[in-house]
Amino acid sequence: MYAMLGDAEAQEEVRKANPDKHHCSFLKRHSPTFCECLTIDIEGAENEVFSKGTICPNNPYHIEKELFEDARLYIPLLNAGYYYKTRIELNQVPAIDDMTPEDFIVYSIMNAESRKEIAAAHAASQLSGTT
Repeated sequence: MYAMLGDAEAQEEVRKANPDKHHCSFLKRHSPTFCECLTIDIEGAENEVFSKGTICPNNPYHIEKELFEDARLYIPLLNAGYYYKTRIELNQVPAIDDMTPEDFIVYSIMNAESRKEIAAAHAASQLSGTT
């Protein structure tokens, strides 16, 4: 639907072709460009009001933008996870004395995940008859 902003007829064709899918009723009732620019004030959760002329809070591209902005805070943690996952796979885990407490926690989580992956692969090979 987002790709068809401004084209009410094309949006209606999508609704007709996919009746079992959820389609934003605001686009149909108020404006075919509603998710980019509200044409009325709407009330959100917890009595929050979204004013006319702002971006709709249901706009998936607006929501994901905020999500990714928050995700940047976790980049160092994700990098540490990938670092330890690689070290585990290469069997080159540093000595515990060389790790900070935070590094050890990340290592422990990644080690547990690696063990789950190995166990799942082993179980799958047993079921298929290969080793």
